[in-house]
Order: sequence, then structure tokens, then C-alpha cells
Amino acid sequence: MKRILATIVLATVLVTGLSALSLDQLRSLAIENSNTLNSASLAVELQVLDQDAVKYDLYPSITTQLRSGLTYPGVGADSTLGLDASLGVTLTQPIYQGGTYAIDKQTAAVETALSVVERDSTRLDVLLAVDTLYLELLEAIENIHNVFWATKNR
Repeated sequence: MKRILATIVLATVLVTGLSALSLDQLRSLAIENSNTLNSASLAVELQVLDQDAVKYDLYPSITTQLRSGLTYPGVGADSTLGLDASLGVTLTQPIYQGGTYAIDKQTAAVETALSVVERDSTRLDVLLAVDTLYLELLEAIENIHNVFWATKNR
């Protein structure tokens, strides 16, 4: 008797819980709250930024250098304390890189497309999991109802 009562209570809770949220609402909640999907979306954004960064390989680069040193006096009579410093600036302009820019650009585009496909695949996996769990829950509720009606009709 306690088992039947627990089943009825569980069925009531499940039915009222399902009436509050539809399958579409559950899917929306799952998409909004999926950490895996959020990570995949961030990976797409990162790949887009990487793809934009490839063009900066063609721009000139400037490097600066500052060196300083201190020499201590030696044992000899004419040894003195010395200070040594140097400053350097280097400007590098890529002229020909043997096609590496074109290859880097194509690679970045392919990696961006791959991350978009992975994000979409992750989204479909999340939706499939929600649909599967929803259908399993409906099946469990139906089984509970069948058990309830079978025991009532005895």
C-alpha cells in the first residue's frame, strides 16, 4: 500500500512538473545553461579572433633593446669602475615569406569552420540528451499510470 501511495505521489509531482515546462522550454534552458556549449561558442569566438590576427603577420614589427653593464675595478692600479650601456631599435618588414601567410590564412579559416561544426555538433548533442530524457520521463509517467490503473482495477 505504501508503495502505491509513493507511486501516486511521484506521478503527481512528475505530471505537475511537466505541465510547467514544455519540451521547447526545456531545450531552451538546456542550451542556455550548457557549459559544454558555452565553451564551444567561446572556442568559435577565439578562432575568429585568431583568423583576424593572421593578417598582422604582414605588418612591420619594431623591437627595442636596452642593455647596461657595470664593470668592477680589477687588481691593477689603472682599473676603474665602468658603466656600459647600449640601446638598439630594429624594424622588420616581411617582404616574402615563401607562402606561409597564405597557408596560415587558409589554416585559420579551416580551424574556424571546424570549431563552428564542433559547436553545432555540441548543440545537437545537448538537444538530443534533453529529448531523450524527456521521452524517458514521459515513458516513466505512463508506466506509473499503468501500474496505478492496474492496481485500481483489481
